[in-house]
Amino acid sequence: MNAIRSSLISRRCVYRSRLRLIRLLVQIKVVIIYSINSGIIDDPIILTIFSADCPDLTMIDLPGITRIPLKGSDQPANIEELTTSMVRKYCTDDRTIILCVIPANIDVSTSDGLKLAREFDPKGERTLGVFTKVSKCFS
Repeated sequence: MNAIRSSLISRRCVYRSRLRLIRLLVQIKVVIIYSINSGIIDDPIILTIFSADCPDLTMIDLPGITRIPLKGSDQPANIEELTTSMVRKYCTDDRTIILCVIPANIDVSTSDGLKLAREFDPKGERTLGVFTKVSKCFS
């Protein structure tokens, strides 16, 4: 019994170490990309995970839909068109699982992300909704 418990603990440690490494690699890539260009570029962060313990997975981190460029930045005037185009390019694939992130402190019915998710996945079969900024709802 102790050998099984020890094996499970060892696997958890390896799994956590791998997650820390993945998180670090993503952070490094973000720093490299955005230290060169603080605007929106059509070069998403793509992380591909291969494992014998789970199905292969490719994660693509896209920017949120941005309507107005930040003042004093190198963001283009057509930033809304650019960000929407990027989302459309990746979400049209039927194999894509859409992670629709919505701030909890806004009216969900006005969410551009949710509108696009419904456009690409009308039945909601491959869309996961996530609410962020929940703490701002109570302050």
